[in-house]
Amino acid sequence: MLYRLELYGQGRPYLVEAGDTWCGLANRFYGNPHLWWAITSANGVSDSTNEPVPGTTILIPEYREVLQVIEQ
Repeated sequence: MLYRLELYGQGRPYLVEAGDTWCGLANRFYGNPHLWWAITSANGVSDSTNEPVPGTTILIPEYREVLQVIEQ
């Protein structure tokens, strides 16, 4: 599992909808499904096999913040 503490608690709120997945959200917001780890990290999700629950609010980190973590 990839988990980056630098992103924990960072991002704008997003209300999870039915059918949302970590990979799908990464693709929607970043254009890359492989960046799912950024969203799970921001939300303190340690088991990414548990998909987001519809009706809950999660955080979506800004793409520039994700790039900064990648460049470290």
